[in-house]
Amino acid sequence: MEKFELIYDYRDNKHYNVELLNLMKREGAKSTFEDWMVRYQWDDNYVPFALVNHKGDIVANVGVMKMSVFVGNTRYKGIQLISLLVRDSYKNQDVESILLNMIVNKFENVVDAIYSFDEDINEFLQDFPHFDKIEEFIYSKKWDPEKASSGVIVKKMDLSNSKEFDLLYHEIKHTTRVSPIIATSGDVSIKLFNILKYYDRNVYHVPSKDAFVIFTNIDNVFRIVSIYSKSQCDLQELLNILVPKGTTRVEFGFIPGPIITDMDIIPNTEGNKKNKIFLRDISAGVDKSKIFFPTLSRGR
Repeated sequence: MEKFELIYDYRDNKHYNVELLNLMKREGAKSTFEDWMVRYQWDDNYVPFALVNHKGDIVANVGVMKMSVFVGNTRYKGIQLISLLVRDSYKNQDVESILLNMIVNKFENVVDAIYSFDEDINEFLQDFPHFDKIEEFIYSKKWDPEKASSGVIVKKMDLSNSKEFDLLYHEIKHTTRVSPIIATSGDVSIKLFNILKYYDRNVYHVPSKDAFVIFTNIDNVFRIVSIYSKSQCDLQELLNILVPKGTTRVEFGFIPGPIITDMDIIPNTEGNKKNKIFLRDISAGVDKSKIFFPTLSRGR
């Protein structure tokens, strides 16, 4: 059986960087987090892990995002597994399981939680011991369609403007937790990637609250995806400012705190594999009942 070497954090190795970029190209990994990170936004919290054969070829690669996971008021160490890439000639040779086992074995004694939203990775994690497939729930509440927004000034952000992009970046990096139930930090690159890919025209600044808010308003459903602010914002006050007349329901891209009452909590039945999470909870004590990980914290 062929033997492989595990390498990681090879940012300064030109050969392996070229290998990874070529692997992405062969996989057709366009506009993915992995591609964006390696080409433009590589930071210290992102570490690629790869299997290398005796020729020095990368045969499989998984991105590891080192981060903090907040469960209630407690900070835990966590890693999120992102973007499984496999060399064509090594597909169906179980290199995926070999690499993922090596990563899990390396981190299981130093972090409190390991998880993934990546559908290709999850195909293998479902057979790993101690990993659970988590059923998530959508949080929403009914809204009075006759209630008008307060009229406070709200400015739409232009993320093609480098100054405004930098403002958002620093706000995300130093923000308070978006959810008092479960939240993440140290993964600013994931959040920025998701904003740029899915919500680049939905970012707003509320000067009176010194908060940046990502929201959509489609078919009378107002969805508040995330909030970034250095100081704690009153979510109900923000909704009163932002939600327009005619809205019948407000949905949340995170689990809101108890200040939001009369919540409807229903299973996420969209059936999208990319919304499935596989979690190994080593010592974080995540309450898996009615859980929902923040939308923008998902590497995919």
